[in-house]
Amino acid sequence: MLFGLPWPVFALSLATGLGMTLAVMSVTVTPSAGLQTAPEPWLASVPYGLQFCATMLAAYPLTALFATFGRKPVVLASIVLGVLAGVFSYLGVRSDSFLLLCLGTCSLGVFMAALASLRFAASELVTEENRARALALTNFGGTFAAILGPSLAILAPSLLQMDFRQAVYLMMIAVVMAMCILMVITPFGAKPTSTPAHGQPTTNDASASTSVLFVGTIFLFITFCGATSYGIMSGMMTATGLEMEQVGIADAPRTQLIQFHVLAMFGPSLV
Repeated sequence: MLFGLPWPVFALSLATGLGMTLAVMSVTVTPSAGLQTAPEPWLASVPYGLQFCATMLAAYPLTALFATFGRKPVVLASIVLGVLAGVFSYLGVRSDSFLLLCLGTCSLGVFMAALASLRFAASELVTEENRARALALTNFGGTFAAILGPSLAILAPSLLQMDFRQAVYLMMIAVVMAMCILMVITPFGAKPTSTPAHGQPTTNDASASTSVLFVGTIFLFITFCGATSYGIMSGMMTATGLEMEQVGIADAPRTQLIQFHVLAMFGPSLV
């Protein structure tokens, strides 16, 4: 125990950081790769947009799979999609295939949806009084991504002796494999159940869950705020990367700009 938290919480925080590293590397390279492979320049942002669409569409089905099989088996299975994301994207850039690049970003989007559950896996490992601390620590793992992701992106071309875009996508595969090893050795909490300790039925009933999810005013308000703010952020970062490339700013400075952005996103989570 460290700071009242068991070691798997720290492992899940590190795994979250590794997973978010992929997201950081993706925003670093995907707009540029889209511009390279798109049949028309105005389609350049489509691959990165598809990544978020895939995350959104996968969230609810993944929740059902977590309830049926538990978080760990589903997260481990999703790692296959993380590998495919790097493979498809690399092949898409190498062959100038817009379709393959889009398949890669969709695969990454589903993987990122599964990754988002790690914060809840961490909360299931602690008592109620330590739950907020576990969630904060897991989110803080994104700070690790802000340091590692851009560093790997800058290092990849010289290390692999290839084009910046191709090298970054191959490096993403290595990060996924490191995360896989960590996930295999890290215990998760118990599989979510449909009946709480006091024996009363929960909102897993279809009609009840639909009522809670889609009619609840607070839920709708939070969803609207989250979607709007995240949409603004992703749109701004996509446009910024494309504009910097268009005016001739090199890969490394573009990557460092994204690094500062992600540090500002996750750094405050610790406090």
